[in-house]
Amino acid sequence: MLKILLSGFFVLLVGASAWFGLPWWFTALGGGLASMLFRLSPLAGFLSGFAGGYLLWWGAAMLEHVPNAGLLATRVGDMLKGLKPWHLLALTGFLGGLLGGLGGLVGGHARTLFQKK
Repeated sequence: MLKILLSGFFVLLVGASAWFGLPWWFTALGGGLASMLFRLSPLAGFLSGFAGGYLLWWGAAMLEHVPNAGLLATRVGDMLKGLKPWHLLALTGFLGGLLGGLGGLVGGHARTLFQKK
């Protein structure tokens, strides 16, 4: 359990490096690296990557949502058939979680490729 939490935090840190000019897909790379470095199974890699990616992308969306009092999220939600702002925040977090989780899944399977039998 501790390995999953630490690897989720690792995914969050590697993905947060995108704020310093690196591409958005570093969340997936962080999930893959976390699965390999912490020697996680593919399922544990997916779960840790999903948790880290969800928290990262949801937090980034909240950092944009709060200063403008939800104006942008409300307008985008109106364009998407009347979604509420919290739906968009949850959807953003889910997409980031899926990105990090799939990276962790690939990293878990890639680790098994390089293991000696």
